Amino acid sequence: MARLSRADGDEFLDYRKVSEIAREAGVTLTKSYVRYAALRYGFGRPPLNRYGHWTFSKNGFYKWLKERGAQKGESAPPGFLSIKDAAAQASMSANTLYYWVRRGWIPSERVGLYGLLCVRLSDVEAYKERIVADK
Repeated sequence: MARLSRADGDEFLDYRKVSEIAREAGVTLTKSYVRYAALRYGFGRPPLNRYGHWTFSKNGFYKWLKERGAQKGESAPPGFLSIKDAAAQASMSANTLYYWVRRGWIPSERVGLYGLLCVRLSDVEAYKERIVADK
């Protein structure tokens, strides 16, 4: 696809180039996720006809990657653990911990490009103790 440019100097890229940029940042993106994000965050546009191709703004895509915290090996913020790590440290099943989070019994937070679900270990331990005390 030929590169088009706008008056402000921004370039339009095709999906191949966008996925290459993402791969360099250590992130693998599916075509459907890139299309969703492009429409949701305004850095791309669908084809003008059914034979056309999606186009993406280079500056907009870089800004989106930066804002979403795209980095190799997404990790939990300080004070938080991923669900699997918290379950291992609390000696319990990750599925049980997911269930508690879905029910709203333990506060959680999503971080990073793919929304890594994180919890505080202290919240998990406190809830476990409360369950044991109730029995």
